[in-house]
Amino acid sequence: MNNIRITMIVLLALSYLSCKNYPNKEEKIAVIEKNEIKDSILISENKPCDIQKKNSKERWVFYKVVPLSNSYSCNSDMYKSFKFSVENDSVFIDNTYTDDVFSGEIKSEAFFKKENLYSLYKDFLPKNFNVNLPQTIKYIRNKKAYQSDSKLDAFFQDAFFIDKFIFFKKEGCLYCFKKEEVNKINENNCLNSKNNSSSLPYKINHKGFKKFEIANCDLKGGEEFLCDKKNLRYIPLPDYKNIHVVLVPQDCGDFSYRFFLLTILNNEIISNQYVEGKWNEPEDESYKEITSFSINPNYKLEIITNSIENGKSSLKEKLTFQLTDSGVLKKIKTIK
Repeated sequence: MNNIRITMIVLLALSYLSCKNYPNKEEKIAVIEKNEIKDSILISENKPCDIQKKNSKERWVFYKVVPLSNSYSCNSDMYKSFKFSVENDSVFIDNTYTDDVFSGEIKSEAFFKKENLYSLYKDFLPKNFNVNLPQTIKYIRNKKAYQSDSKLDAFFQDAFFIDKFIFFKKEGCLYCFKKEEVNKINENNCLNSKNNSSSLPYKINHKGFKKFEIANCDLKGGEEFLCDKKNLRYIPLPDYKNIHVVLVPQDCGDFSYRFFLLTILNNEIISNQYVEGKWNEPEDESYKEITSFSINPNYKLEIITNSIENGKSSLKEKLTFQLTDSGVLKKIKTIK
């Protein structure tokens, strides 16, 4: 009997120690949840994490502007440096919070309200931006529209999204922005220099152009030279060190024969210069100006403009530039 009592006392003691040293299931869960709450507080207070999240916003950058009619003149200067992002109905300009916006999705006809505006955009967007107006569009509207304390109001009040683009109207002009990730430059394949058979000294043969090369991506600063095309057309000239040199046609204005020379470094246009073409007063051939150029192997660029009046030719201007290692066309002299 004494042995049985001793055995039971030992078992009871072991059971007590076991319960004291190991918490039950509910206690274990409580400990885990407490640790997780503590960890989440530490993460939210970690300032570097907040900064990284802020910098990861997708920014919208300037792409193109087109007047809605010939009576408007569009100035893109202030928009070329305008970069913004929209996150959780808040707008950040250059990664700095500025305004809040309303956002939603609406039928296109309701967004443009008047039937003539809907018809205008339905025809205008494919023709000028190569995108179709869908039946429904996403939009944003500045909550402080037309208020002087709104930084966003200086640029636009309402905007709508199509594919990878965002559009807004300002003073008769339709501005188009696109995501910065879409507009990133691929330095390796933007310009195809492998097909370049030109040599220096170079003089353009305007009587028999070969087919233009087409840029494979967007050049920074190249939107004004697209001439209503989706991608830049160009004639490649021999590279100068790591500088690409190309001729681009500007045949979308009043004169179909007009060329600019562009210098490109890291797929950004560094310099541009009108080098070849013909100009005259509309419907008046009595006076015209003929511009031509040549480049020597040292990349000295010479541009000559002759004026022809009543069949008599005379030198109007002679410009000389030297291409520098940074891609800048440095003017050497001008003769008039």
